[in-house]
Amino acid sequence: EKQDYGNGASAMAYSKLLQLLILVSRFHTSRKGGVFQPDQRLEQVIAFMEQNIDRSLSLEELVAHSNMSASTLNRQFKLSTGWSPVDFHIHRRIAFASTLLLTTNLSIERISEKTGFSDANYFARQFRNHMQMSPRQYKQLWTSPRP
Repeated sequence: EKQDYGNGASAMAYSKLLQLLILVSRFHTSRKGGVFQPDQRLEQVIAFMEQNIDRSLSLEELVAHSNMSASTLNRQFKLSTGWSPVDFHIHRRIAFASTLLLTTNLSIERISEKTGFSDANYFARQFRNHMQMSPRQYKQLWTSPRP
């Protein structure tokens, strides 16, 4: 309003901002329901992953179980979860490991074995990538007494 653009310049700017917000809102709403349609094959793959949370799964195994091509499976997973199928499975195994860290007294090496990581160092790296802290730090953070 301090600029001399004439009367109503701020009202015009405000109306243009509202138009932009409405356009963005409409675009977001139209994409929200239309991009991903639930697929029973994908639900079956996720159930298969949960049944095999204690081991690593290859993309080939998941493709065979889903009756989809690798590219279709990857695309559907990305749309649904934001992860590739293999990364999603690693994420679920890390979540399971997090639960084991908090509910058992198992060593980190034993937890890495129970969650299908053959190497405790690889497990620790994956845990740090997903949780932004080491397994030991995670356990200390959530199990240490609070003042």
